[in-house]
Amino acid sequence: MAGLPAPDVVLNLISCTCRRTCRPSDCSCILNGLECTVVCKLQGCSNMVQDDAIVAQDANDSS
Repeated sequence: MAGLPAPDVVLNLISCTCRRTCRPSDCSCILNGLECTVVCKLQGCSNMVQDDAIVAQDANDSS
């Protein structure tokens, strides 16, 4: 299978419930190949989407 498992809109709804650190064995975001977002319980982890990456994505979406 070469396509995404779901549309980007749905993939952005996945969130983890990590409490202290996001580990590949426990984090549902990492397990699904995604970065953590603002809907995840733990904020500021090493798997978080960076603000400048969001701005760049928004600029690409507007083009």
